[in-house]
Amino acid sequence: MTTWSALKPRDKTLIRYLIMAVVVGLLFMSLRSLGSPTAPEQSLAASPQPEGAVEAEASAMSVELAGILSQVAGAGTVRVQVALGATEQQVYAVDHTRSTTTQAGSPSQSQSQSSQQTVVVGNAALPVQVNGPRVTSVLVVASGAGDPTVAAALAQAAAAALGVPIFEVRVLQGS
Repeated sequence: MTTWSALKPRDKTLIRYLIMAVVVGLLFMSLRSLGSPTAPEQSLAASPQPEGAVEAEASAMSVELAGILSQVAGAGTVRVQVALGATEQQVYAVDHTRSTTTQAGSPSQSQSQSSQQTVVVGNAALPVQVNGPRVTSVLVVASGAGDPTVAAALAQAAAAALGVPIFEVRVLQGS
């Protein structure tokens, strides 16, 4: 291993330039991160889910919910239909950049610019979350729904089981 004093002046100059280039590169990288003080946020984009998959999921939810609701006292025979929205939502990471420019001599005069860009890894956007199709309505037909107490219990149970507001649940008396 050679010491600094043993190097030729030309080699010392090359090493100095290399060190300066590394320092300048690190400085630019740190300034880039300062321009984006907030963590990456998220944007929504809908991507279609195959029709059959949505229908199969709705059917499975209907069968499972009917099994649960048939356990409600006085419900009798229960049939359920769950309707789902046809798309899933993918949430992508978004990088926000904000910069502020102040005019010289006038501290109250400043301009702020912001931009946002979807984070891309390789050739694809970076998904951070995928939300499945949303329940849009629930129909419950039960032989015991003629009793208002049973109908209310069925509506509340269906809403709670699916995590939907009660106004999206309709309960009817069946034969």
